[in-house]
Amino acid sequence: MPEASRLSGMSECQARRIKELIQRAVKGLLITATPLYLLLFVFASPLTHVWLRQSFNPAVPSTLRFFLVGTFFSLLGTPYYYALIGLGRAQFVLWANALQFVVCIVGVLAILKTAKIEKTFELPAVLGVADIALTLSTLVLVLLMAKALARYEQQAPSVLEPAAA
Repeated sequence: MPEASRLSGMSECQARRIKELIQRAVKGLLITATPLYLLLFVFASPLTHVWLRQSFNPAVPSTLRFFLVGTFFSLLGTPYYYALIGLGRAQFVLWANALQFVVCIVGVLAILKTAKIEKTFELPAVLGVADIALTLSTLVLVLLMAKALARYEQQAPSVLEPAAA
């Protein structure tokens, strides 16, 4: 987010404006993406049936719904992702992505171990793990953004503070 980068480089504290920028971006995503995601979620079965015709598999609509949930939460994390990079906190983005990776690996390994014992494999379980990983990653981005802005507010001189002589 180039604007977050520009604001962080200004002499006066711009944390409030950065927060407003992120809030506007998230609000815009909610207003535009929520109806689309809800339509796709509700009509997943007829849409995939029309799309795939003879190749339709009854598991596809539920799989699509799992992907929609995970990608929706990931989409909401996008403004935080780019704002953190703009504020020079790319390491926070790396941590969130590393958490997502670890949750996916551990979850899939646990599912595979269970599948080996029970001789069954459930795709919805794997998709659920992916949804959990995407959601946790987004929550971590939000928390790390709050931490970065709090640190930025403490370090950046404020317009209200008198200039040092």
